[in-house]
Amino acid sequence: MSDLAIHIAERVREERELAGMSQETLADHAGLKRPNVARLERGNSMPTIQTLSLVATVLAVPVSAFLEGAPQHE
Repeated sequence: MSDLAIHIAERVREERELAGMSQETLADHAGLKRPNVARLERGNSMPTIQTLSLVATVLAVPVSAFLEGAPQHE
């Protein structure tokens, strides 16, 4: 797992919890399956921009919210 994938995972989980949503609710509204949301929140792999866009839309945040404070690579 990359540091960036883990960072995105943590930010997605934070935003979902701030919105008061369960993984199931987020998945339903984003057209995803709950296990996919769970994997996303564990940072098992790098999500596609399409997936991040769907999740951001449901959570009413910009995609950039998932990248704020991300580790920088030189």
